Amino acid sequence: MQFYGAKFLKCDLQMQTPADAPHWMGEEFDVANDPENAAEAYIRKCYTEGLEIIAITDHNFKSKDFIPYLQRSAASLAGEFEYELTIFPGFEFTANVGRGVHVLGIFPPNHDLNEIDHILTECGVPRPRQNSDGSHRPSTKSLDEIVRTIQTKNDRGELEGIVILPHSQSDSGIFDNNRIATWLQVAEFKNNNLYALEVPKSPSAMSEGWQKLLGNGIDCDPEWKRERPIACILSSDTKSISDDTRTPHVIGSKYTWMKMSQPSIEALRQCFLDQPSRIRLSDTFPKNPELGYNHPRISSISVQGVAFLADQEIAFSPNLNTLIGGRGTGKSTLLEYMRIVLERSYEIDTEDAGELQKDFEKFKSTLSNSSRLELVYSKGSDFDEPFLIEYHQNKCSVVGEEIGSISAFFPVQIFSRSQIEAMANDPAKQRQILDDPISEQLGALRIREREAISKIQELNTKLREASELGKSEAALTSEIRNLRGKIGSIEKHLGPLKDWFEWKSAKTELDSADDFTKESIEEISDWFSEEDLKFSLITKGKSDAWSVNEEIKEVSKLLGKFASDLIEKAKLAREKLTELQESSSRKTWLDTFGSVELAQASAIKELTEKGIDPDEYDRLQARLKTLLTQLDKVQSELKEIAHGRENIEEILEKNLQPIWNEQFTSRQEVAEILNQNVPKTFDGDPTVKTQVIPFGDFKDFSRTMKPFLLDKRSISENDWATILKAIFDSALNEKIPPSLVLRKWIEESEAGEDVSDFPSSEVNVSKMKIIASWISETSLNEILMQRTLDSVLVTLHRRSDGKEIGDLAGRKLSAGQKATTILSMILAHGESPIIIDQPEDDLDNEFVFDQLVPMLREAKERRQIILATHNANIPVNGDAELIVPLAIFEEEGAQKLIDGILAVGSLDKRSVQQAVELILEGSVEAFKKRQERYGI
Repeated sequence: MQFYGAKFLKCDLQMQTPADAPHWMGEEFDVANDPENAAEAYIRKCYTEGLEIIAITDHNFKSKDFIPYLQRSAASLAGEFEYELTIFPGFEFTANVGRGVHVLGIFPPNHDLNEIDHILTECGVPRPRQNSDGSHRPSTKSLDEIVRTIQTKNDRGELEGIVILPHSQSDSGIFDNNRIATWLQVAEFKNNNLYALEVPKSPSAMSEGWQKLLGNGIDCDPEWKRERPIACILSSDTKSISDDTRTPHVIGSKYTWMKMSQPSIEALRQCFLDQPSRIRLSDTFPKNPELGYNHPRISSISVQGVAFLADQEIAFSPNLNTLIGGRGTGKSTLLEYMRIVLERSYEIDTEDAGELQKDFEKFKSTLSNSSRLELVYSKGSDFDEPFLIEYHQNKCSVVGEEIGSISAFFPVQIFSRSQIEAMANDPAKQRQILDDPISEQLGALRIREREAISKIQELNTKLREASELGKSEAALTSEIRNLRGKIGSIEKHLGPLKDWFEWKSAKTELDSADDFTKESIEEISDWFSEEDLKFSLITKGKSDAWSVNEEIKEVSKLLGKFASDLIEKAKLAREKLTELQESSSRKTWLDTFGSVELAQASAIKELTEKGIDPDEYDRLQARLKTLLTQLDKVQSELKEIAHGRENIEEILEKNLQPIWNEQFTSRQEVAEILNQNVPKTFDGDPTVKTQVIPFGDFKDFSRTMKPFLLDKRSISENDWATILKAIFDSALNEKIPPSLVLRKWIEESEAGEDVSDFPSSEVNVSKMKIIASWISETSLNEILMQRTLDSVLVTLHRRSDGKEIGDLAGRKLSAGQKATTILSMILAHGESPIIIDQPEDDLDNEFVFDQLVPMLREAKERRQIILATHNANIPVNGDAELIVPLAIFEEEGAQKLIDGILAVGSLDKRSVQQAVELILEGSVEAFKKRQERYGI
């Protein structure tokens, strides 16, 4: 897809050739007898150095006859180097300024060389051009006369040529104090028709005095101040092809990157008129400046088979792009198509879009199943190849790729008409402006935040059980105390029975041990019976495969040995158990047990006769044991809950609140970047100042607290609001979450202490005790884990004196001022493409020129901007790299043609200038009439 807009080209606008032998210091070429080889070597070196535009400026036009050979060589080598070098013919001569100042005259590539020679004569350079000693004859005319002669306009209003003053700070330059008096330097330098100087290095590398002079700012000496800054370029002043010569003036040694749609004198003039946008010097930018544009961008869009728009393609610049045209030509439609392809339709919702939603539905209705939209998106330096996103049959897909969410993978900001106004009136959307550039960072913080909140919620759920567990602990403790009382009462009469219970328990445990051991031995021995083992070995031994495999036989033997050993061990265990059961110590113990058992029977008889039931004692003991186990479990759970309470506090202090502070810090960093990047007042302060207030959204805090106003008869809504505002203000002063102040007030209230900062003059402090009774511990934890949102305070200041005009939260700003403020914010930070439909809506021209245009010029160097606009200031003073005029052709919106020429590009193309004049100025005649009425 062809790109018609402006791009940087590598230019050298002062190059001598071997045709000017007295000034040539490199290889010897026989230009007179072998011009083809000389031209081929010269042009090949230009191609090798990557030059795309050169100006041949031999002294007194000595290269007139050599230039056609250079042009033919450029054409013949174009195929080899895949582009054609553009050659501007021209000359260098000495003007009658002081003791002489050098001048370059440069003309269109296809300009008649005889006509150029005639212009040199008109510039006061007599014939013959050289003196008898070979030196070049100077002009007899002043610089002003020369400028007017070279820069005369043709019948289309275009300059025939353009003047540059070379080596301005060297011999024969305009600032050569030995040759030109200061007063004359001032007069010639301030000539408003003089567009450019050739300098030895970038002004930023010069002394402070030179920077002030060439910068032409408010710190420039008024005596030297021009109506507009003069452009500065670097050039090689070529005198050699090879580096190994006695001159540094070699092809490719110095050059200038110049941004243009296509090479022309008008393109050079546009570059000189807008150096900040269109010129970069080689000592600062040795490589193409466009290589530094690593931000993501929409490379192109293709539209096919849609209603009301002709099939068309647009290749976009990575910088500023503007769509212009009358109503119904498709400007807004094309922008909304980008929204659809990039799957960002969700950003237009009925809740706050209103008419915007209806408009969007109209745009969608122009698409049918057969419609096809294709958008090429370059992710920048992170990805080598761009991505093709296709919308067809009402579905979006990335051709040949699986990328998940299109809207997430391809970042872009799209603002339709009225969205700017909606953002100006919605604090949440203003906060979102800060959040968008750090969405990944905030997303990671939100994950950590959710994890911390989940832990608190889990602990808080257990905490809700604390009350019931406390009741259970009290009940168990009471019952255990009663049981112990009953048991103690019975024990007074038990005598020897108390020992019997211990003996009986021991006998039961001994019997259990014997039984368990016996059962275990039998169970283990049953794993392998001797018969099973024999059967298994005999069966396996009959297998041919088994019998021939010696290793498997060994394994079988191992199994047999293991089984035999196991059976033998089981036999020994049985014998040992029998031995233990029949041992003398066992018999002695059992004899003693029998004696105790007889004593127990006698004691039972005595107790029964006294009316005491010994079985009741057993039951009470069993119950006591059960209750003690339950109490131990309840107390363990209560300890765990107490530990959980500590954990909640730890998570709040060490996890959640630090995360909230990180969120604030991230937003604050973005706010600082916005303040740095927005246009400045004359004192250097931001015209739009953004401030993030931590936990500063009172409405959000009020929403959090709303469920806890339980009884409006006890606390009125006014008192409730007053108390919440006091809590909020106290927290705001301490820069902490208001929930922490609420907790402190509850604790102070419950402890009977004075509640700090309480609005006692407005609300009785007893109200705080009521609130404390309403908010349980778990409810307070729920409040503590909910973040009160940060608020964003955005103020607008006058450029002239920095005085604050108003802020977005107040009512002082007009609709236009609010729009200016929001536009400043969204343009000041981020690198993703930004698409805006008519950003000038609600803005007067003064704001557009003073505020919006400077923002666009700054922002377009670090992000792609695509705008639809009706305001000429934006494409013209914003110096749009691509202007796409649209018009109605055969009842469809299409890219405009003027005299059969596609009027797409930048302002250096005549067709684009005409389209801008016609569409945005109402025609050249209308513009001239306004100029006359204004007295300009």
